[in-house]
This record gives sequence, structure tokens and C-alpha cells, in this order.
Amino acid sequence: MSAQDVYTLLNKYDLKADGLQTEEHLNKKHRSYIHYLLDDPELVSVKCNCVEWLFQHVGKVDSVIEFMAGAGCASVILRDLCQPSTHQTLELSPECVAHLENNGFKSQVGDVKKTPAEYVDGWQFKIVDYPFGTIVTNTRGDWKNFLDVFKGDVTQYVSWTDSAGSYPVKIHGKTYAEAMGTDEVFSDWEDYFRAYSKWLYEQTGFSIVRVARRKLGNKFGSCFVLAEKGDHATEFKIFQSEECGDDILLNGEPLGEAKEENSLW
Repeated sequence: MSAQDVYTLLNKYDLKADGLQTEEHLNKKHRSYIHYLLDDPELVSVKCNCVEWLFQHVGKVDSVIEFMAGAGCASVILRDLCQPSTHQTLELSPECVAHLENNGFKSQVGDVKKTPAEYVDGWQFKIVDYPFGTIVTNTRGDWKNFLDVFKGDVTQYVSWTDSAGSYPVKIHGKTYAEAMGTDEVFSDWEDYFRAYSKWLYEQTGFSIVRVARRKLGNKFGSCFVLAEKGDHATEFKIFQSEECGDDILLNGEPLGEAKEENSLW
């Protein structure tokens, strides 16, 4: 591969990367966010389809801040669809910060456990990609600063990742209901998010407008959530890997073909 590769996401959003190499030989806990571009393009494709659908609802905004921008896949989609005049990205990984800067983003190292309280005003759209986040972790766990993200003088939209959908609702549904202060019994994940939206509106004045659920093969995964200021109905959509197709290019070629030509593969 060339030193400066270009990944084209969904056949239309370009993301530059300097000589990526596979990390399949590493334990998952020691892999970087960036490796997913090479090692799990199917996962990347489904996620990109999910966030594109969320961002299409938002449209053009003036200012965006991403508290966990990762490899920048969502960032390049957001930049194209929402066209913000100010776009700040934060990441705990210096490697990711350098990668984001290489793609033209203003980026710096920041710990999401602290930064939402530091970046309150001046941001119309805020995004937090919490790992393993649910209503429980967002209220009394690792990400208990979750509601800080909704504060701000011009905050209109907030998007985050929710991992609860990775498991059948009957497993943890009661625990999730308790975190919302309700005794409601959830029959499916749509019940969970409708209750979440009602709880969120009572806490912040925001409600959930879109939920995109990821599905790889026959396994459901995380959901990508968009909330908007005001009381709104929730729209749901499932994105399946089989339907998303081979929509990631590497230097202009389908990623599968490009990988075959690479000695690493």
C-alpha cells in the first residue's frame, strides 16, 4: 500500500490514513480504533450507514464537537452532510489525534470523563461514542457525566452509542427500567428507547428522534442514537451487513480486491 492511503466510505466520503497495517495478531484490548478500517470493514460499513442516516436528519449546523472521534469515520460523514463552520474533535489516543489532524480536523487529546463539563456552550451538535454505554453506565457508571453533554446555550442535537441492544432485552431490561425510575416491562428494544426518550426529556428537555440498530449476520450489535431538543417521536431503522454491501474503497478499488494485492493479506 502507499504511504497515504485513501479509504472511501459508502463510496463517497474520503478518509486518509498513513500506511495502516493489520492488528489481527493483537489481543482486541490492545488494538487501536484505526485498525477497524483494515481488519473489520464490514463493521465499519454498517456503522457508517447508521450514522449517515442519523446525520441526514440533522442537516446543516454551525458547530460540532465530538468527544470520542476515534478513527474519524463518522467525522468525515458529518463534515460532508452537516457542513459545520467549526468542528472540534477530541480523543484519548494521541495516535487518533494525529490521524484526525491528518484529515483536516482540529483535534486534541481529551478524556471524555472530564471534557463534557469543559465544553458546554457554543456547540450546536455534540457526539459521544461511549464504549459499552447503556442507561445504567450513563447514570451511575463509567459515563455518569452523560447529562452534562446536553447542557449548553445553543445545544440542539446530541448523538451517542448505546450497547444495550447487543443482548436480548429480557436479560437486563429490569435493570434498565430501574435506572429510568420506572417499573415498565420492555417487550423489545423499541420499548427500551421510547422509555429512554421519555426519561431523557424529563431530565434535559431533549428526546430521541432516531435509533439506528446494527446487525452483522444474525447478531445484533450496538445502536446509534440521535436526540433533539424538544419532545419528539422516535424513528427506528435496522442496518444489516448483507444489505449495506461492499461500499468501502481503498485507493479507488473495492477493499476486498485491494487487500488481496497487499502482502499483509
